[in-house]
Amino acid sequence: MTKQIFTALTAIGMALALNPVPAQAASAPENQLHQLQKQINEGTKTTQQWETAMHTISVQTGVPRDQLRTLRQNNPTVEPSAVLISSVLADETKKAPEEFLKQHIAGQTWVQIARDNKVPLDKIDARLERIQQALAAGAAAKPAPKAGTRQ
Repeated sequence: MTKQIFTALTAIGMALALNPVPAQAASAPENQLHQLQKQINEGTKTTQQWETAMHTISVQTGVPRDQLRTLRQNNPTVEPSAVLISSVLADETKKAPEEFLKQHIAGQTWVQIARDNKVPLDKIDARLERIQQALAAGAAAKPAPKAGTRQ
């Protein structure tokens, strides 16, 4: 009987070792944040789209557009969403957006940075959704190309 129990425990232990429990799935706000980052980065490919995003975030956060431009120029390798998220965090914490951008460049995720600064992801998501809506409205307002012309 002891041998059977030992065999059963060994089998269970091996099964657990070979099939580890998957890591906890990301929360809905985290998933939303990642999705919005992707959409904003794809939606700000042109200068006009980036200007729309900058205007929207400046209005929402109070970070001047010139400061947003400087952030982007000083950090040309970061994605547009990084500049925008750092500005949202700055508005919520009254710290400089550069501080958050440096943390992100150093390897911290936006989720970690937001949690460390007690900024709910829902707040960041809501601001990014407004930017995405402004980008979508800007794209919808573009006139359709004339027949026979190429863009």
